[in-house]
Amino acid sequence: MYQMMDQGFVGLIFSCFIEDKNTKTGRVLYTCFQSVQAQKGSEYERIEIPIHVVPHEAIGKVCLESAVELPRILCQEEQDTYRRIHSLTHLDPITKIHNGS
Repeated sequence: MYQMMDQGFVGLIFSCFIEDKNTKTGRVLYTCFQSVQAQKGSEYERIEIPIHVVPHEAIGKVCLESAVELPRILCQEEQDTYRRIHSLTHLDPITKIHNGS
């Protein structure tokens, strides 16, 4: 069953970790879709939306800034989680070490 969302909603799914066992090379798969109410009853069906990838000679400034910022965000999330675990007073030291690693 497909969830009906806003009329303009488009779902994008990317799979970046597929590896060919023979060549040991990875590939990226993607799909784009919308869900619409089927003609029969309250069911929903998936409608494929075409995607056109337009190659560029250079990476845009916004894309480059996002690529640089993402590792910072992930690192900050890890640090915040670590601090939160170690601030819990009801956990014994071994559990804190385990959960914080």
